[in-house]
Amino acid sequence: MIHTGVKLADILFFDIETVPEFKTLADFQTNGGARYKAWAIRLKEKTEPEGFEELGLYAEYSKIVCISVGVLGSKKGLRIKSFIGAEGTILENFNAMLAGLPPRISFYSGHNIKDFDIPFIIKRCSINGAEIPRFCQIYGRKPWELGHILDTMEIWKCGAYRGGISLEVLAAVFNLPNPKEHTEELSVHELYKSEGGIGKVVMYCEDDVLTQANVYACITGQEIIKREK
Repeated sequence: MIHTGVKLADILFFDIETVPEFKTLADFQTNGGARYKAWAIRLKEKTEPEGFEELGLYAEYSKIVCISVGVLGSKKGLRIKSFIGAEGTILENFNAMLAGLPPRISFYSGHNIKDFDIPFIIKRCSINGAEIPRFCQIYGRKPWELGHILDTMEIWKCGAYRGGISLEVLAAVFNLPNPKEHTEELSVHELYKSEGGIGKVVMYCEDDVLTQANVYACITGQEIIKREK
């Protein structure tokens, strides 16, 4: 096991889901302005559907449609909550939830959050004029000042600079359920556009949070947990 010195009960696990800000490629072409012109170079290197789907990975072109969080509940299961709606409302409610956390929860965990989720939240808060969560303030901080961030991808690298492994692969390594088993191999954007879309996105996001918590438990030699109902 890898010793982090942090118990599951002291951690907020979280995940975000993002989709392109524009509904279709045609919408992007018509209303994207300078952003479309900058992206058009990338579109030449890929098929148009591939290039459009990739917009969801960049905060300058996309938006957060769901943030799911999980904390260990009184019954020793993971209590999960999701925030959806207008992006500004999602960020506002996320901040309100953070402000109401008990003092024992002083660590924040997810998979690849240092490279994706946290920078994305910072940028979208800036764009929406929302308060940037205090735990996300990582710019200019030294590595030893970021002990409150427990990124399972980074922990699993064991100090290596390469070897980033997906959450699905780690779940398989530790014989955990595949967090993507309900998605029919669709992207988040495709789920979002499908019938009952936001509900499917929420399920996708919440499954990731539970898997993140159990991957962390496996890595650190703690007991696997179930979702608290």
